[in-house]
Amino acid sequence: MNEKIFEQYNEFIQKEFEKNVDYIRTKEDYEATINKGRRDFEESLFEGHTIKEALIKSIDNYGIDDLLDQALVICDMYLPYSLIELMHKLLDFKGISQKIDQKGMPEADRATLINSFLGMHEKEEVIDYLINIVVTEESDLLKEEAINVLFKTNGQVVYDKINAFFEANGINDDLLGLLVKLDKSFLKDKDLLILLKERFLTTEDKALLAEIMADLNDGRAVTFLRGYLNKNKFKLSQSEIVDICSAISRMGGKTDDFIKPQNFMN
Repeated sequence: MNEKIFEQYNEFIQKEFEKNVDYIRTKEDYEATINKGRRDFEESLFEGHTIKEALIKSIDNYGIDDLLDQALVICDMYLPYSLIELMHKLLDFKGISQKIDQKGMPEADRATLINSFLGMHEKEEVIDYLINIVVTEESDLLKEEAINVLFKTNGQVVYDKINAFFEANGINDDLLGLLVKLDKSFLKDKDLLILLKERFLTTEDKALLAEIMADLNDGRAVTFLRGYLNKNKFKLSQSEIVDICSAISRMGGKTDDFIKPQNFMN
């Protein structure tokens, strides 16, 4: 039965993709399409039972670990919402994190399990765990999924925890990029640009920090980056100049006195 229910799950998501394939342009469109298929699946029936009832029956017969293992193999996109709810109840944070920490598990499965923390994002231990993944994992896939979950979490708590991490351990560029993208409506007297400028001057990856500044989209960063180019244009490689100019252009700044527009096409 488990295989059939997860195959039905895939069919709902595939149907939603087919309906919207011509309209998917961004990552947000992609995620919205997946989530619409997941919601539609939850409203369907499986052999006369609700999806949650069917999953509970399978858990009673085979156990949550067996059901989850099958879901990770069969499900194409993340996991059904009802299964995640049951995971939270039966495995909780400790059980899920122990599975994620299994290095022998495929990266895609571990990333799927990280995504399942979305419904547990108010727990500070989950936020601490995800921040640790961002700063310690070598896998870009796992870091990306952890950042994705943190981005959709309580912005104030994540912001405070990232800043506490910086104070204790120094700046991490992945976390810095996330910090800039968070909803910062709760900020009052803190100025992220000051932190970005300090990091820009000390980091070797100035292209990355320039792009993070562009994400912040603070006009003062244009003045800062143009000033840096004026002072250092003979010390920088052409590629570094192009990258920094690209960030300036994203913020609406002028760059043609540093590089010709056609060079951005190369």
